[in-house]
Amino acid sequence: MSRIDDLIRKIAGFKWLIVLAVSFGIFANLILPDAENHINRLSGKEVGVLDLKSGLHPDEVYKTVALYTPEAIQYYRIIELTADVVYPVIYTLLWAVALFLIFERGEVRPPFRKAYLLPFATLLFDYTENIFIVLILSLYPQQFVWLAYACSAFTFLKWVSLLATGLLLLYGLLMLLSKRLARKPDM
Repeated sequence: MSRIDDLIRKIAGFKWLIVLAVSFGIFANLILPDAENHINRLSGKEVGVLDLKSGLHPDEVYKTVALYTPEAIQYYRIIELTADVVYPVIYTLLWAVALFLIFERGEVRPPFRKAYLLPFATLLFDYTENIFIVLILSLYPQQFVWLAYACSAFTFLKWVSLLATGLLLLYGLLMLLSKRLARKPDM
């Protein structure tokens, strides 16, 4: 954890925050939606991607995969092993830097020590989910219920940890705002 901590301390600044925010915006609004649209086009219908479907029963996971054409499966695998390897690093660093700036440099007391490391849980869950998705896609038409359960569990954990990070950011921003407003002299 020390290396991660050192990295965040080193890059925590507004320059990196802006670079990461722009990169996040490009991935979230252009690259990944385009990839999902391409998967849908290759499948000939709107199917969506497993990454965005939380809490699926194994039957639903494999019903979704069955709707993909072989070309869509191949493309989806490529996306999971390229763009969806880079994107989690970008959003993890973005949220970690933002939390660091709020709690370590913004003089707001965090609810727990080193709160800025929480986004790394999301990264871990996202990467684990991606591994299961690649396995499911690679082994299809064979169906392994345990793989689908594990995939769904890690998708759920990813979204829960992302929600926790979002709530932590909101808490920090509200505390920072209230602290700044309390310092303002009355006019």
